Amino acid sequence: MRPARLAILFRLMAVLISAVLPAFGVSGPATAAQPSGRSPAQGGSRHAALQAALGWAVTSLGSPGALAGVLEDGRSTALSAGVADVATGRRTDPDMHFRIGSITKMFVATVVLQLVGERRLQLSDTVEQWLPKVVNGNGNQGSRITVEMLLNHTSGLYNYTDEKFMKQVLDHPHRTYKPIELVGYALAHPPYFPPGTSYAYSNTNYILLGMIIERVTRRAYAAEIRDRILQPLGLRDTFVPEVSDVLPPPFMHGYSMTPQGKTDVTEFNPSWAGSAAGMISTVGDLDRFEAALLGGTLLQSGLLNTMLTPTPLLDIKTGVGRYRYGLGIAITTLSCGVEVYGHIGEVPGSISNLYGTRGGSHVLASNLNGGWLLDAPFAEVTNNIEFCPDTTLTGTHSGRLTVTRPTVLAPGAQVGGPIVITGQNGLLAAGATIAGPIRASGGRGMELCDTTVAGATTVSGMNGPITVDGPVSACPPSVLQGPVVLSGNTGWIGINGARIDGSLRVTGNTTIQKTTSAPSETAIQANSINGSLVCAGNTPPPSNNGQPNTVRGAHVGQCAAL
Repeated sequence: MRPARLAILFRLMAVLISAVLPAFGVSGPATAAQPSGRSPAQGGSRHAALQAALGWAVTSLGSPGALAGVLEDGRSTALSAGVADVATGRRTDPDMHFRIGSITKMFVATVVLQLVGERRLQLSDTVEQWLPKVVNGNGNQGSRITVEMLLNHTSGLYNYTDEKFMKQVLDHPHRTYKPIELVGYALAHPPYFPPGTSYAYSNTNYILLGMIIERVTRRAYAAEIRDRILQPLGLRDTFVPEVSDVLPPPFMHGYSMTPQGKTDVTEFNPSWAGSAAGMISTVGDLDRFEAALLGGTLLQSGLLNTMLTPTPLLDIKTGVGRYRYGLGIAITTLSCGVEVYGHIGEVPGSISNLYGTRGGSHVLASNLNGGWLLDAPFAEVTNNIEFCPDTTLTGTHSGRLTVTRPTVLAPGAQVGGPIVITGQNGLLAAGATIAGPIRASGGRGMELCDTTVAGATTVSGMNGPITVDGPVSACPPSVLQGPVVLSGNTGWIGINGARIDGSLRVTGNTTIQKTTSAPSETAIQANSINGSLVCAGNTPPPSNNGQPNTVRGAHVGQCAAL
């Protein structure tokens, strides 16, 4: 995954993370959403809602295809939508292979921790001990970086997969890279911070871990993954391709968005991704791996607990609890309070998600072959559908909806009256239709993606991110059919490529920035506004990030240049 895009995930996760309060209430005519909190996403229809989300990813987000696999208490469910190959029209199949990107890190971290359990390696060992003179220069010091810092991204090492490097990969997709070259690219830059003082996601860390595995075992890291994980678990459809350009059949073709449209980028030499993001698998194999890992089959209980313990240094950047990272594994709290553990993987043409509950009894794997869609809230929506049926609404709901606990409106959900957000709660709506206004006084955040609101949107006193997304964030435009007023809120605000049929007033909002690298600004960019755009008293002032708005009325105050 490209770390610049983690800021998007920080904001989306923050929308839904808050204390779990009494169930959302519904007033007005009786609907499928009863005061007990039961939702059509429960029971047997939960997978129907997940199938609908895959369809939404294809028909609305524009991914050519989508896959999902669920393993719950030993029972498997496999789902698919769209096409695996745009040129031939071949339909997707859940058994198809795809590139898993940074989910690779979970495999590498597992091997490292197994070596720790065998006392062949210690988390406190330094990079210099195992790779003498490899990490030095430009302020980088391998003698100050431990194995644990590599695992939890607190080393401070520059991430080599920056925009310049990735352009080189796409321009020369069949080139072979050696791990030492990748590390050298990173070391040409100074570190982000002194080792062990903060957090910054960096693929360089896992290239070094692959090299350390090979130094400790005197074998290729791919052989260690195969013999320690793949063969014992019977994962016959999971591979470490190393330098092979092709995927084993059947496979999902991968697509990136270029000026020429959707471009097939399936074949590339994965050596540039290596032990950070180079593996191939299927949703079924990923489910089995996740269940075994979280179930304690692969690691001693003490080491598994260590793996699943988040680094407190991440709180410096994102605030407590919004997004956490252990040793090669991400930890997320969903709308219903359930914690899930796993990873997102992104490489050109492929976006994969793997999450499960502690103990491994319930896991979900998914893949999109539209590689430009990481910014869309697909993972957040599908995780909440699968793991939080009580707080995820699907189908039609008439009458007023009062959000008294964090709530997700899944693709296809229709609310027939106003939505009122109160207390310390958040709302994520994706592919939804709201027939009344939205009113929020307080709350922890609101995210609208591909959502229509037939009325005014008024948000004040919210302590969390507010985003209304369109193509800037890989969503079809959200349509707000009335005036929008955002006033007196604290936290990130992003109005990104939406259509607003009235005026937009943004006044007296404050963005709190803990560090210079934290995601924090008021962005009003690439919107179509059928009234005036008025901004005053915001700290910092809004920006359009070089993407002007189309405004039929006047630009006023801080928004005069937007």
